[in-house]
Amino acid sequence: MTAQRWRAMSRTCAVMPWSSGVAEPPRPCRCPRPGSRASYSAAVTQRAAAATRPGSRATSGKAARRRRRGPRPVSPPRGPRPVSPARVPLPDEWIPRVGVFDGSLGPGGYRRGNAMLSAIFFLSGSAALLFESLWFRQAGIAFGNSVWASALVLSSFMTGIALGNGLAARYGVAVGRPVRVYALLEIAVAVTGLGLVVLLPELGGMLAPVFRPFMDHGAVLHPLRFLVSFVLLLVPACAMGATLPLLVKALTREQADFGRVLGLLYGWNTLGGVVGAVIGELVLVAALGVRATGFVAASLNLLAACGAIVVIRARARSDEADSVDTPRARLTPQAVRLLVAAFLTGAILLALEVVWFRFLSLFISQTSRSFAVMLAVVLAGIGAGSLTAAYWLRKRPDAELAAFGVALAAGAFSVLGYAQFGLVLQYHPETHSNHLPDLFVLAVPLMFPVAFASGMLFPLLGAALNGAIGVSVRTAGLLTLANTAGAALGPLVAGFAMLSFLGMELSILGLCLAYGFVAVLASGPRKLGAFGRGAWLVAGTFLVLVVTFPVGRMDERYLQVIRDRVAKTDEVIIAYREGPSETIQYAAAEFLGEPIYHRLITNGFSMSASNARGIRYMRVFAILPAALHPGIENALLISYGLGNTAQSLTRIPDLETLDIVDISKDVLEMSEIVYPDPAEHPLRDPRVSVHIEDGRYFLQTTTKRFDLITGEPPPLRASRTVYLYTEEYFRLIRDRLREGGLVSYWLPVAQLSLDEASSILNAFCSVFEDCSLWRGANMNWTLVGSRGSMSPVREEMLATLWRDESFARDLKEMGLERPEQIGALFLGDAGYLKHFAGRTAPLRDDRPLQIRNSFPQVPRDFFRNAMNFSAARRRFLESELISRIWPAALRDQSLQAFETEGLMNESLARFGRGAVSDEQRLHRLHRLLKDSGSTAAIFWNLGYDPRQLPVAAERAAAGEESEAVEMRLGAAALATRSWSVAARHFGRAAAFAPESGLAAYLEIYALARAGAREEASERLGREPGDAEVRQWLTRALDLQ
Repeated sequence: MTAQRWRAMSRTCAVMPWSSGVAEPPRPCRCPRPGSRASYSAAVTQRAAAATRPGSRATSGKAARRRRRGPRPVSPPRGPRPVSPARVPLPDEWIPRVGVFDGSLGPGGYRRGNAMLSAIFFLSGSAALLFESLWFRQAGIAFGNSVWASALVLSSFMTGIALGNGLAARYGVAVGRPVRVYALLEIAVAVTGLGLVVLLPELGGMLAPVFRPFMDHGAVLHPLRFLVSFVLLLVPACAMGATLPLLVKALTREQADFGRVLGLLYGWNTLGGVVGAVIGELVLVAALGVRATGFVAASLNLLAACGAIVVIRARARSDEADSVDTPRARLTPQAVRLLVAAFLTGAILLALEVVWFRFLSLFISQTSRSFAVMLAVVLAGIGAGSLTAAYWLRKRPDAELAAFGVALAAGAFSVLGYAQFGLVLQYHPETHSNHLPDLFVLAVPLMFPVAFASGMLFPLLGAALNGAIGVSVRTAGLLTLANTAGAALGPLVAGFAMLSFLGMELSILGLCLAYGFVAVLASGPRKLGAFGRGAWLVAGTFLVLVVTFPVGRMDERYLQVIRDRVAKTDEVIIAYREGPSETIQYAAAEFLGEPIYHRLITNGFSMSASNARGIRYMRVFAILPAALHPGIENALLISYGLGNTAQSLTRIPDLETLDIVDISKDVLEMSEIVYPDPAEHPLRDPRVSVHIEDGRYFLQTTTKRFDLITGEPPPLRASRTVYLYTEEYFRLIRDRLREGGLVSYWLPVAQLSLDEASSILNAFCSVFEDCSLWRGANMNWTLVGSRGSMSPVREEMLATLWRDESFARDLKEMGLERPEQIGALFLGDAGYLKHFAGRTAPLRDDRPLQIRNSFPQVPRDFFRNAMNFSAARRRFLESELISRIWPAALRDQSLQAFETEGLMNESLARFGRGAVSDEQRLHRLHRLLKDSGSTAAIFWNLGYDPRQLPVAAERAAAGEESEAVEMRLGAAALATRSWSVAARHFGRAAAFAPESGLAAYLEIYALARAGAREEASERLGREPGDAEVRQWLTRALDLQ
């Protein structure tokens, strides 16, 4: 039986009011299935009946002779032939057609064809997620990693996909060979996608002149970023967007179950994305690098194209389908309503994804691995839900009516996931972990159920929409266009509107209610049929969960977990804000009701603190270059934090301009909390210019040259921070330095393994030949390099820093009370650093995962040996750099200061930690008082902050007496060697707190140093303290 005969038979099974221009669904067709035995028997029966019909040609001539010979065998169907353009064909879904593979793949050709195309689309999904993650990495280098830049690149990518969906909807009906076009699209994605991976980092520098005039004009810069990224991503994104509608057409023009095919393809493609996201982050980028991973992604696309070519050859004749465009009718109100539901579904899920990622960042580390795992959980839920819906539609063709209940279930799951998260924390108290099991335990209960329901919703809406439109490729194109457009808008609305104005908690509630609106749109006026009872049960559950939503749990429970983990016992939360890029909390440590220092907590991680340890190493970034390079006029600070470094930079005597670049506007605005006095606020200094931008992107686009560039980026394992430590980044810094200019940069070895620290050192020293390493505080080191050769330091210029009142105050708070102590910060020059780093490959943009996502086993003993004062003193003595730049008159004095610096560093290492014995404190105090007159060092050794002294003095002047006041006044007296005064204060402190053994020991020590040894011996005899401390006091002070 020919294809024309099948068309004739199908016309008896459909109603086609073409005159009205509106296609109605056909009545149930009772024709035999094409290619089946029943169809063959029907053909034979029809011919036999025609032969006996009165008046037919079968009663005479050739027909009569044939009748006498018996019925002639009828050939099996051979597939459709091209239809003349003059004819108006029926819509594909109304025409029973021959099998997809026409038996070429043997028995079960339908299922094998579906399996092959599903496997091909699985590979395509893996390649797409690999490319997407690589493009965003490389786009961060080209356009910056600010919240606006990242959001605009994502939106441009999604817009390109939506454009591909729209083109498939518009022109896909005219495509006669969809699998062949699909193969060409996969090749296009492979070629252009790989080209972007390779060229994007270079394009950033090439496009810098285009962006440069608008750096401080966001209203122009942001649309320009969007336009450029859209143009760059246009071809691969459009090609990706067109693939799903074309494959849906390839499978559904012979099969009537559109929703099942849509769910099958969408589900396998999304599960392929899960594999791409996880394997790419955990294996490929770490093992091969970014560019090589791009080749792997391109290979997967080409493999998918080859698979499509195999399918084409297997179905060579049946693929030659009708290429005539079916007349496009206007969208019915039902179709518009379903498209709006699809748009909202995409927008809600992507908005929830932004909110979820922000919420989970309070409890897990913000690494690229964490984001990959969270994305994989969402994609796995979508893929599993889509495949479940495909199976459901196969069993129940009317399952599309369940979309109402599924949408409400998604909303209910979003509330339930947030409300029960406290149980997850209760049974999984380990937070801010980066181990894979921990990530899945926290992410799956929150995100997977909602993603699963949303994944089911997509094919169900598609099945309903196809009933309203009737053309498979147009249905798939419009459905994906609406869903992708919503996915492009959702993150922008969540990030820049909902989180900023509603916060995470109310955003989740609002998105839950939005799912209720999707349910209304999905059902419309239609009856729910057999699904009515279950749907209303879900609706009741949904309403109960909305009414009982736990408003306030964020502050009462979840944020309290962060405060208990991050903030110290003497710190209280004083400010909280949810911005577009982070959740910010400020904690303050108070002494006698007065704030002493602050802590900045972003997304559950302590980013910066102005305590004694933090102030010392952050101020070294400014003070050390000021000592090594007198006459700094123009400086650049990358990352503001709490403003510790910025404040020291503004106090450099010769400074004329200071550019501060930070990625967070909210952090800069909230710094008013730290500096209530405008005169002390570094951002209020008229010499300061502020740029809300990614630091690397600013260096890439600016033409300014600086005498000093310094920076204290976020923690190294935070997502994308690694690109602020690569060799290419350090070259950018060098290019922006004036001749002889300096760079000082943070090296947090307490967060690094030996290999990771070595890779950073090699990257830095490959750019700066005279690189050197200096001590900050404990394991917070400072890298210093210069463009050109460093000039010798003049002793008289160095001394001027201590004559400037404000700068000298900063120096004394850091324990640096004499110029020679600057030299004692030295740890090593270029020769030592090259020996330290060995042959470890330098950290480069192409190998970002040299800084691993998981927290390493830090070789603390190795780093402590590197800081050993005697070894550092020997390297100082032998260093060619020191002999060239350090004043000869200060070298001997600096050599003597190394031991004191080692003691101060040891005191800072234990500052704020209770596991220090009284004997250790007294022994270190005795050594400090022998060599140093630093008040800061004495306070650090006793566990006090030097800024507590003015508060204690003010309270004492007001007549207040307490153990806290007397201990601080006694410590200050010790620093000035006022032994009798110190003994008096410590005696009062011991009277206020008899259980405090330290106060009594300090009183005995001060008495002995004041010469009252008999009184000290008597006091020691009355003190029933630690035997070891008593023995040390007796031996050290020669007491009886």
